[in-house]
Amino acid sequence: VVIPVFNSAGIVGETIDRIVDVFAGEDLPLELILVNDGSSDGSWGVIAERAARTPGVVALNLLKNYGQHRANLAGFRAATGDYVITMDDDLQNPPTEVVRLIEQARLGHDVVYGAPESKQAPGYRRLGSRLISLLNRRIFGQPSDLVVSNFRILRRDVVDRICADNTANPYITGQALLYSSNPVHV
Repeated sequence: VVIPVFNSAGIVGETIDRIVDVFAGEDLPLELILVNDGSSDGSWGVIAERAARTPGVVALNLLKNYGQHRANLAGFRAATGDYVITMDDDLQNPPTEVVRLIEQARLGHDVVYGAPESKQAPGYRRLGSRLISLLNRRIFGQPSDLVVSNFRILRRDVVDRICADNTANPYITGQALLYSSNPVHV
């Protein structure tokens, strides 16, 4: 699991605990990589302390805020698993839902996106999401019936292709669409 962390000192510890509990409860191996993306609120202290005392937890500290996609890419490059899950640091993505992503990946999908049952966002955010979807369809070939999000699982070969793409400005969602052959959402 790769999690970009930005100014989340108050919640990231609980996020870590809940992810560790889910994987332990499902008897799944876990490598949890937390990438501090230039936080100024003490997030680094929280994740460094958790990494020091929790097996399977790794903390990476970027020099400054590079953005979510670059932080994910740093985590991808450090990850060793056959699959990589990306999720937010603030429990916006319920850790219990990773099981649904894993189940779909086990059915042969190389990228599985977690789609919210309903989105509670202001109108301008929904409009922005529609625009991004339109661009993803035109530029990256996103199927019109596929819902994409930052909560996803990617098979190792897709992660490796993303890591090999030395673009100056990574866009993980678009790259995942380019380098996958049978994406799905749950």
